[in-house]
Amino acid sequence: MACKVRLMTATDIKMITMIEAETFPHPFTESDFQSALVDENKRIFVIELYEDIIGAVQSNVIAYCGTTQIDEHRVEITTFAVAKDYRGQGQAKFLLEMVLRFFQASHVQEVTLEVRPSNIAAIQLYQNFGFEQVAVRKNYYQNPNEDAYLLQKIFS
Repeated sequence: MACKVRLMTATDIKMITMIEAETFPHPFTESDFQSALVDENKRIFVIELYEDIIGAVQSNVIAYCGTTQIDEHRVEITTFAVAKDYRGQGQAKFLLEMVLRFFQASHVQEVTLEVRPSNIAAIQLYQNFGFEQVAVRKNYYQNPNEDAYLLQKIFS
């Protein structure tokens, strides 16, 4: 098995939408991801996994990270998910590292995101990459109702 990180293409949208739906109670739709393809401020990074199945190479998107460029120095992570069958294997760590390297090389100074306080695994991942909680957004999420932690990473 081999994998690479690349930007989303139109052929990835169905798979990304499936991962989104299995992960979030209010998922982004196919049309949301399609509009990201034509919005110069949005990027969706994906992990594409290649497997050799009896001499035939098969590839699948197994994780993605959606971002929006707020201005030349600020980026927001808008969605981040790993397919259920690939969770707990380091895919989120690998993808986040690649996304942060990309933006740091692009001279972005700040990356922000919202996360549910109950999502302990995600919070730990983000903290391991230097994100810090800077605010709480009351009643941000529904199903279940929950606040959001606003996390921020400043590149030094």
